[in-house]
Amino acid sequence: MNVVAFPPRARPHVVIESGRCTKSSDGTLIGRWVYMVDFIDEDGSVLHDYVGTDYTKAGRAAIEWARDYGCKIFDRSEEESGR
Repeated sequence: MNVVAFPPRARPHVVIESGRCTKSSDGTLIGRWVYMVDFIDEDGSVLHDYVGTDYTKAGRAAIEWARDYGCKIFDRSEEESGR
């Protein structure tokens, strides 16, 4: 009998990250400092929820995911340097 070991499932979580936008379907974001909110499920699939310039809106989006799924938020974002 062959047994296939599957990696343990990760816990769902939300990640807030930030950086300079270099390409986007929304041309108004290119060159600007943006915040991104991603929901990562048990299988490691990523759902991009928010991309924008407002940290407060990113935080609200992350809190909604965390509340709905009972998961943790990992805030890896940084403020734009020089601000």
